[in-house]
Amino acid sequence: MLALLSAPPKIDATFFSDDHSYWYTVEKQSENIFGPIAAPRESHAAKKTFRLTVPLIAKTLDLKRKGIYLLQVTTFFVMLGMGISLARRITSESKVSSLFMASMIPLYTILSSYHEATGHLDAFAYSFLFGAMYFRHPLQVFFACFLASWCDERAFLATSFIFMWWFLQDENANRLRVPSFSAYPDSRAVAVCLSGLSYIALRFLLTFYTPLSLEMGRADLLLVKEYTSFVPLLTYSTFGALWAVILTAGLLLIRQNRPLLLLFLIIPFLLQAIVACMVWDFTRSLSFAFPLLFLSLFIVKDYFNTETIKIGLCVIFLLSLISPVIFFDSQITNVHSIWHIGFDKLIKVVTK
Repeated sequence: MLALLSAPPKIDATFFSDDHSYWYTVEKQSENIFGPIAAPRESHAAKKTFRLTVPLIAKTLDLKRKGIYLLQVTTFFVMLGMGISLARRITSESKVSSLFMASMIPLYTILSSYHEATGHLDAFAYSFLFGAMYFRHPLQVFFACFLASWCDERAFLATSFIFMWWFLQDENANRLRVPSFSAYPDSRAVAVCLSGLSYIALRFLLTFYTPLSLEMGRADLLLVKEYTSFVPLLTYSTFGALWAVILTAGLLLIRQNRPLLLLFLIIPFLLQAIVACMVWDFTRSLSFAFPLLFLSLFIVKDYFNTETIKIGLCVIFLLSLISPVIFFDSQITNVHSIWHIGFDKLIKVVTK
């Protein structure tokens, strides 16, 4: 209900027409997984060349456009269930975990599961990343990261957060303050690394032995210069009021003199931010860094008692209800909040 109030879906039949080349591209890929994509190299369709997980699922299940979308809708419940379980695993408190995930519902990460109906298919990548943190067996973690990487290159970058998630499960690693090689990483962290190496190796093989190839011109770089004035608002919109958890975790690491751990969290985020600056869809790109939210909660829970965290999340939840949810392409295409108080007009005034 909160999700529907926060950003009710605006879907019509035209979303599934050939006018939206994303669906057309996915459909053609599912018909011929390793066939070349007939699209200009600067187009969004061309960037889907190596995003093969969803086309492979569609081919296996014999799904067309609307079938893929309906499958995408199910990821809402998958992400919500896994997210609550992960937060409960961190805090050992059901109310805290529910508040945390309720605060995440208005974010694009979760809303993309049903609100996005034009064939971007980000929700599949997000759900596999959730799975990579949720599953406990190394093989499950490996395949979750592997499938996420083949959904989107930004998901491949996001697996660095998954590595940190499992690395910190080891008590010795969690307390590291200086560089040390005495603590061996968790086997799940090793699985993440092997998944990344496998993805890179297989991608090179496909480039050499199949018609698949991806070329990008300089015109594709740093599109952020076209919408610089919107960047602060877009950055805030990515995680909304939950930025408070991330910033609190960062301040605690500085205060506790844990620069190495802080650096290992900042670098992956900066990589995601740089990629986001290269494309029009800034919010969608930066949303791939959502595992940082769970890492931050993992850090914060060591320094505050359950009641304090609960009060903080109550405030964050209330703020999330009035925070704008912005999906950004070449212009601000969607601005939503649970209260319809004209955020779109406010944004235009502020950014003039």
